[in-house]
Amino acid sequence: MSKDKTKEHIKEVRINLLKIITALQVRAWEHDASKLEEPELSGFNEVSEKLSKLAYGSDEYKKQLKEMKPFLDHHYANNRHHPEHFYTSECNTCFKQYPGDYNKYCERCM
Repeated sequence: MSKDKTKEHIKEVRINLLKIITALQVRAWEHDASKLEEPELSGFNEVSEKLSKLAYGSDEYKKQLKEMKPFLDHHYANNRHHPEHFYTSECNTCFKQYPGDYNKYCERCM
C-alpha cells in the first residue's frame, strides 16, 4: 500500500516538475521577442545608444523613459518578466488605465 502511494507521489512530482521545465523553456524562447517587431523595433533602435550613455535614474534618463512610453508600454504588456507587466497606472487627468507606473499622465494628457 505505501509502495503504491510512493509511486503515485513520484509520478505527480515528475509531472509537476516537467510542467515547470516546459514553462521555462517557452519563456526562454519567447524572451524579449517583441523587441524584434513594431512598435518596439524602431523605438529601441532609435533610443538604445542614447539611453546607454545616460546615468540610470538621472533626470535625463527619466525624460528619455517618457519619450519611450509608447513602445515600453507595448514591451511591458508582452513580457511578463518585467514587474510592470502585472500592474497598471491611472492617468491623473483623464483616469485612463495603462501599463507601468513610470509616468502619471497618459500620452493624450502629457
